Amino acid sequence: MPPAGDAPAPRPDRQVLRRGPPGDVQHDGRARYRPGPSRHARGDQQAGRRAPRARRDPGSRARDAHGLHRLREETRVTPQDTGLRTAIVLAKHLPPGVVANATAVIMGHLATRRPALYDAERLEDQSGNEHATIRDNVVVLTGRPAQVEKLAAAAREEGLLHAVFSDRGRSWSNEFEKYRAEVAASEAAQLEIIATGVTGPDPAVRALTKKFSYYA
Repeated sequence: MPPAGDAPAPRPDRQVLRRGPPGDVQHDGRARYRPGPSRHARGDQQAGRRAPRARRDPGSRARDAHGLHRLREETRVTPQDTGLRTAIVLAKHLPPGVVANATAVIMGHLATRRPALYDAERLEDQSGNEHATIRDNVVVLTGRPAQVEKLAAAAREEGLLHAVFSDRGRSWSNEFEKYRAEVAASEAAQLEIIATGVTGPDPAVRALTKKFSYYA
C-alpha cells in the first residue's frame, strides 16, 4: 500500500489489446501486444456501415428529365405513324450471317429516321428483362437481286421511307468515312445492293412487296 497521505499513482487508460501475429515478439521474449479497435469501431465494422452517399446534383436530374422529354417528343406517334408496316427484302442465296447483319443495319437506320417505329417507354417483364417496343409488323422477305434494287426505286417514286445496304458496304469494317465516300461517289449498280428496307402505311408497303417471298 502507498504511504499514508500519498495519492495513488494514476492508472493508465485501459485499451483493448490484440495479440500480434505468430513470431511477433519483443526483445525480452514476450509476445507483443498491439492496440485493437474499440467496441464502437468493431460494431461499425460488423454492421457493415458505409459512408453516406454523395447527394446528386439537382441539375443532373433536370437534364435527365429534359432528355426523356425530348425522346418522347421525337417518338410521339402521329396519324402518319399508325398502321405502319416495315418490310426488309434481301437478295436470295445470301448466307444466314449476312442476312442477319443486313437486316439489323437497315432496321436500325429506319428507326433513326422514324423513331415512332418504337415506343419511348421502357417495357419490362416480371423478371426485369427489357423488351423491344416495336409498334407495328416487321417482315423479312427475299427475292432476286435485281428485284431488291428495283424495290428501292419503287419506294422512292411512292415517297416511302426506305434504305438499302450493299455488298460493298459490308467490306468496310469500322471505316465509316471511307464507306461514306465510296457510296457518295458510286451508282447503285456499282455498289451491289443486297437488301432494301421500306416502311410506311400498311397497304402501300404490301402493294410494293407482294411479289416477294417470306425469308425462310
